[in-house]
This record gives sequence, C-alpha cells and structure tokens, in this order.
Amino acid sequence: MWTSYLVQRNELDDEVWDDFVAASPQQYLYYYTWYLDAACPGWHAIVVEENGKWVAVMPLPLRKKGGVMYAFQPPLTQFLGIIFCPAPMVRHSYYGFLKNATQKAIEALPPMAAFDMNLHPGIDYFLPFFWNKFTVQARFTYLLPLDGDFQSLQKNFSQNVARAVKKSQKDGVAVSLSSDETILLGLLRKEGIFDEMCADTFRRVWEKVRRSGNGFILHATVPEGKVSSATAFILDGGRAILYASASDRDRKNSGANALVVSEAIRRCCEIDGIRWLDCEGSMLEGVEQYFRSFNPVAKLYLNVQRLKYPLLYKLYRKLT
Repeated sequence: MWTSYLVQRNELDDEVWDDFVAASPQQYLYYYTWYLDAACPGWHAIVVEENGKWVAVMPLPLRKKGGVMYAFQPPLTQFLGIIFCPAPMVRHSYYGFLKNATQKAIEALPPMAAFDMNLHPGIDYFLPFFWNKFTVQARFTYLLPLDGDFQSLQKNFSQNVARAVKKSQKDGVAVSLSSDETILLGLLRKEGIFDEMCADTFRRVWEKVRRSGNGFILHATVPEGKVSSATAFILDGGRAILYASASDRDRKNSGANALVVSEAIRRCCEIDGIRWLDCEGSMLEGVEQYFRSFNPVAKLYLNVQRLKYPLLYKLYRKLT
C-alpha cells in the first residue's frame, strides 16, 4: 500500500533522514538535514511510503506571505525536489515505481500559490509532474570528470583559459588556501552577486562546512596584496562542488579566476575519492561559456513549476 504525508522539520529524525539520503541514487549535499537547516530553516518534507517503508522523500522549503503559501528553490541550492530509495528493477517496473512514488508525493503537496523547484540531474522521469499541470523546463549544469592526472586534464582546457592562467602566473598572481569566508563574501557583495539573504545563507552553510573540514576557499592575490578572485568549494560524496565564486571587476583581465579554478582542479585530483568537480553551470550564456572552457561534461536537469497566480509569483520571486 502506498501512502504519503507532509511533515514538519521537528518531526523528522535526523539519522533516519540522512541515512535515506546517503543510500539514495540521488545522494547529494543539498538533501542532508544539516544543509537544509542552513539553507532553508524551518523546512518541511513529504515522505512517501510503500508498505510502511520509505521509498521517496521531497524536502519542501515552504514559505508564507500575506496568507499565501509557496515553495521556491532555496538560495545557493542548485537543485532539490524528490529523491528515491535504490530500486534495482527491470525498466518497466522501475518506471512504474517512479510514477507511483512521484504521484503520491504530488498528492501530498499542500495547497500553494506557486511551486518552483529544480530536480536532481539523475531524475529524468517527469511525466507525473506534466500530468499534474506542472511546467517542465530543461536546464544544464557542468561536471568535470577527474579521471586522469592534472596535466592530462589541463591539456584539454580551452586556449582562452590556458592563456588566462599563463598570464596570471606571469603577472605574479598567487593562489592561497583559506577557510575564512570574509574576503569572498566581501567580493560577492561588492560585485552584486549576493544580496543579504544569500550572504546569510552562505554564512550558515559555511559555518557547518568549516566545522566538518569538508571544504576550502581559494584566494588569488595580485602582487599589490589585493585578493582579486576567490572561490569556495565543498566536498561531498566523491565530488567537489564549486559553491560560490567572485572576481573583482576592476581586475577582470588578470586571469585570476581561471587560475583559481585550475588550482582547484589540481588540488581535487590529489584528494582521495574525489572523482568529479561540479561546476554548477549556468543558463547565462557568458557564464556557461566560461565553465565549458574547462572541458566538462554537460548534464541536463529539470525545473518544474506550477503557478496559480503568475503575477504574484513574479512579485514574491523579487522578495525572496
């Protein structure tokens, strides 16, 4: 028998939830309780059971304004949505399982004016969302496989990246390691990449990362002693995630950002168990072109939306 229900954060057992995430084929940083607590405090969740066993969960960052409830993708969280337990089945049974679990999760959603969520890249079965009047759109991210030594990977960088790295090294730009987010946050705010909400989210997430030791920040410093570029990386389940990055526009031609990413790739190649660098990609043409220059693999993921009041959705999007 299939059942599904909505639960509040304080009704969830952290160990049970995190064990489910760790065993899921869609295991990822964004689904663990510690991350959700930092990125969207007070989150809810939908749990789907088959014969009393958890088979799917969906973190739900519910918010309410003016008596209207909605769920949007949390700040600094590339994807979220439903994830499943391992289901080793023949294909027709597997898709039947995904259909039932996704449909039950949708049935448990509370009445909302807007739902806007990116699904895990490993999920390509979206028909229950389509049948329930959700709009489904394709998006792309980039993953760099770290399946060789750094020198082999470096040979496949674009000429623009290779020139930028060479120029920055020739000009005396130095890359250093840090765990302190202060300089990076300053650049992110200065360049208008983060508003105060994103900055607060980053501080909460990075406090957890720093305590666990599962992340690092790289600074690129020009000879005058000024940090011109900084990037934060989080290590998670065999991958390094490029979590936030900013460069000083006054020194945008220094090549410092390319040097930072290149150095991060080199470091990740030397860390046991890290097999991928998640560049997080972008739907912005200029940003997409930059990440593509490091020769990653393009990975499609899906955005699902259901908007009861489209104009109200646009207003709330500006406020959140």
